[in-house]
Amino acid sequence: MTQPKFKLGDLVRKTKGSQWSGIVVGTYSTELTPEGYAVESSTEKGSVQIYPVGALEEVTAPVESLQEEVERLRKASVPICIGQPLIQILATEGQWISMDGQSLIAADCLFRKDPYIELEKAWQEAGVLRQDNEHHVNRCYAAEKARNEAQEEVKRMAERLSQTDLDVAHYARLCDGKDREIAMLSRQIAAAIDMEDALAASFLCPIVQSKELECFSAMRDTALKAWQHSLE
Repeated sequence: MTQPKFKLGDLVRKTKGSQWSGIVVGTYSTELTPEGYAVESSTEKGSVQIYPVGALEEVTAPVESLQEEVERLRKASVPICIGQPLIQILATEGQWISMDGQSLIAADCLFRKDPYIELEKAWQEAGVLRQDNEHHVNRCYAAEKARNEAQEEVKRMAERLSQTDLDVAHYARLCDGKDREIAMLSRQIAAAIDMEDALAASFLCPIVQSKELECFSAMRDTALKAWQHSLE
């Protein structure tokens, strides 16, 4: 019996035509194909093709080359932190290549559109707006303080006016009493003067007339003094 060319697990590939490489996962034999193999793709897991033995050859990749490929893939899988420095490079140059050449980032949408510059402008504008707002708030505070002080002053003036009104009413009552007293004294003086004139014109005895005139003169003088005192 002929020894099979390949065994399960061998790495094989097609020798011509369309490309297919993978691992031998089974065998088959027919009348037209005495020796054939089922090959699962090394890149498309689960995909299997069958080929006659003459269409396949063994792949003997050096271990060193496989290790280099693994290292390259490992480096390419290292996560890259995209922060402000990297974004600024993308905004300036449109792309970024790692120092080992294994990673490449391109961002056309960032080219010449540094978002941090826009953020800085927005921050500066916000600062200006904040200062304007503080200025207006301070002005409103000052206006509110002035309004409150004006209201307090108006309240104090109203209290003083109220007290003044009371004083005016009090003095008005005093003046009214004085006016009545002056009017009464004026009437008394007028009556005394009339009486003196009447007595002076009468034909009474000179002695009696003299006594009466002296009496009424005293009354008149007393009334005049009282009237003058009331005017002080």
